[in-house]
Amino acid sequence: MAKPPVTLVDAAFAGNREGVRRLLADGADVHAQDAWGRTALHSAAMANHLEIVDMLLAAGARADVPDKVGDLPLHLAARHPIRMPVVEKLVEAAPSTVNHQNGLGHTPLHVAVDHKWATGAARLLAHGADPTKQDLNGKSIIEAAPNAKIRALLEGRASSKNMTSTKAR
Repeated sequence: MAKPPVTLVDAAFAGNREGVRRLLADGADVHAQDAWGRTALHSAAMANHLEIVDMLLAAGARADVPDKVGDLPLHLAARHPIRMPVVEKLVEAAPSTVNHQNGLGHTPLHVAVDHKWATGAARLLAHGADPTKQDLNGKSIIEAAPNAKIRALLEGRASSKNMTSTKAR
């Protein structure tokens, strides 16, 4: 028989719902971090375990806690289309995280664009992600767009954002 996960981070990554429930009931720290600074919420988001994401958020997990490289759980979820429900749940829990920049200056939108995920980029834009954000090298998300479809999506949002701020003046 396999040895059960001993930490909340491990149980969340493994998708072990019963282990997560037991650990939370036993008082496990929902904000405990592993050697990479990742919390159980990072692990559940990365492994696409929506039910565990829900459990952790209900237990008070914060979606705005960065790991050692500055990634939030949303950065990890924004890497793959299969994680759309997790992306939605994390944005709902912490809307301001859509524009959080990690250690490289990348937002979750940078991550979705880098992984050529147009639908994910569109959802993040709909939740207020800023397509004009620049990384630490001064490169904007628009400049990083890997194809015409994503570039048009980003440019459309950037121009509507600029029109809105011009009207506000």
